[in-house]
Amino acid sequence: MSSTVTSRRYAELLRVVKNTAIRRRVIAMNKVGKQWLEDVKAQQTYPTGELAEAFYLVKASHKKLRIEIRNDLPYASYVEGGFMQKGHYVPGHWEGKRFIYAPGEKSGMRVKTGWVDGNYVVRRTKIYADAALQARLEKMGLGMR
Repeated sequence: MSSTVTSRRYAELLRVVKNTAIRRRVIAMNKVGKQWLEDVKAQQTYPTGELAEAFYLVKASHKKLRIEIRNDLPYASYVEGGFMQKGHYVPGHWEGKRFIYAPGEKSGMRVKTGWVDGNYVVRRTKIYADAALQARLEKMGLGMR
């Protein structure tokens, strides 16, 4: 018995194989992305947790094979990358080593002018996410080309 594959059928088979590989790659990317998101949230030090909770994963798609984490809070980029601060007075009080901001309070502290370093959590954890993604894809035989 013999079987013939026409050029049309061959093109269809190639498309199915390609789509299967892309689908598997996207699934792997989303798994790594979810872990990366958990790592970013776990390493945030902002006391209220509002910053950590505002991070979200932009799902990978077959058109854009990339993982993206976003945070739409207006101050998120300053916490991540740092900022230049002007000296000013901040009303509030100290509880142990933590300063509690309290508008209208007579006591407070003077903030110095200068650069405030960012925490670079997203940037640091991205290194591990890149390595994890590459390892997962290579294990599946779907390394990035």
